[in-house]
Amino acid sequence: MLAATGVATALSLSPAFAADTFKVFFDPSLGSFSSNGPTGTGVTGEATFTFTGVGNAVSMAMDLKNTSTAPITASRFVGIGLQLPSDVTFLSYTPSSTFDAVVTDGTLPPLGSFAICVTAANPDCLASGSPNDGLANGASATPAGTFSLSSTTLVGSTAFRDAFVSLFENATFNPFAARFKAIAGGRGGSDKLTGVLCTEANGCLPPPPPAPGDSVPGPLPVLGAAAAFGFSRRLRYRIKSSSVKV
Repeated sequence: MLAATGVATALSLSPAFAADTFKVFFDPSLGSFSSNGPTGTGVTGEATFTFTGVGNAVSMAMDLKNTSTAPITASRFVGIGLQLPSDVTFLSYTPSSTFDAVVTDGTLPPLGSFAICVTAANPDCLASGSPNDGLANGASATPAGTFSLSSTTLVGSTAFRDAFVSLFENATFNPFAARFKAIAGGRGGSDKLTGVLCTEANGCLPPPPPAPGDSVPGPLPVLGAAAAFGFSRRLRYRIKSSSVKV
């Protein structure tokens, strides 16, 4: 596997992932790398991976969403590339009506090589999907497709999920990339972005609830705070007025 170029921001993993799921953001403002420079064209997207299964073979459902907004007036999320942990083997892919083409060991310059590329109507990791297909601004595919995976060492969906998260945190390359085409607005054209792992720190997951007895009272409303301040002033005045001089 070739190392992906660009800088991937290291983010700490939150242990509070819901179910056996993790999410990847494609958004240069969060630290991912765009082939069109630090700020990219302005397109953004996300991918959610959910694992099910109890043995050495599990399913990994992939949900995709094009989250691009103004100034991007139009775009198409047309492809995604991903690496696999060393102890995970790709068995098969069940496509959706949109993301129906899969390539193994594909290359997506300048981001590098990927074990699997899934594209919309174009079975070529380099071309990465037809701009006539894919997901328009605000559109999503649930699922965009489902992978069948196996391992000789991992057992159960949680173990597979953790292996992908560990790959993301410890790899010297970025293991996820997204491809956008037919971009209108912003810098226009097409773009390729690496991913950022979804954590509590960047707002994907809610913070854990406080332990019993550790709750912290919230701030007083503005009017309530003003009333409390006024009452405190009147109380100090009354105490001062009633003081007896000796």
